[in-house]
Amino acid sequence: MASDEPDIVEIAADYSDDIFLALDRGIDARERGVIPPERIVDVQFTAFVADPIATVREVYAALGRELDGVTEQTMREFLDRNPGDGGGGGTRYRFADTGLDPDALRERAAAYQDHFSVESEPVL
Repeated sequence: MASDEPDIVEIAADYSDDIFLALDRGIDARERGVIPPERIVDVQFTAFVADPIATVREVYAALGRELDGVTEQTMREFLDRNPGDGGGGGTRYRFADTGLDPDALRERAAAYQDHFSVESEPVL
């Protein structure tokens, strides 16, 4: 996670199974009611990338809170100072760099995508 010379193929191979295990456990925990449903707010990543402030405002509202102007301004300033990797567009890495099989991963992600209504995105 912290290296001057990351090996994206090695990292992808090491973490892909762990990520799917976590996704599966998340679904299982939700289905078993480990956390009461009223304490969970689902957020679509695509919505967050498209409009992070509006998405955060929706999360606040779901929690019975209001996003005040000072906090919103602080968030906007942070986003301006920290643009990330191109707004989620993946300017640092591309999926093709991982050496992973996109069809196998899509199959593996199907249950998660179905459960949370997550649409498939283009693989670049």
